[in-house]
Amino acid sequence: VAIGRQNSPPFFTLAAAGCAQYALHVAATGFVLVACREALPTWVLVVDAVVLIAGLAILVAYAALFGFHAYLAVLGIGTYDWILDQRADPAPARTEMAPRGATNGARVANGNGHATDIV
Repeated sequence: VAIGRQNSPPFFTLAAAGCAQYALHVAATGFVLVACREALPTWVLVVDAVVLIAGLAILVAYAALFGFHAYLAVLGIGTYDWILDQRADPAPARTEMAPRGATNGARVANGNGHATDIV
């Protein structure tokens, strides 16, 4: 049993709460920006827009964190296991693409990250 599995319920609760908090933050800030645009001075609207953009960025970060760890949970692996798997499968080496029409001794990518010789 990995230490990370013990922390999964509190982690998912925290990540879901962060998503909900910043979704409400973005909604409320957007509402103020749209509904009060004529009643508020311009500098307040600018500050509100900056706060809205920052809140949206944080919401996207929380959602990505939650989504990635939900994906790992579906796979049944932890973050550390995923990192080890990524290190075990290095990125495929780059190969030069063959010019169009070249077939004699050319190397082309075959779709799975490897090059294939064309004779």
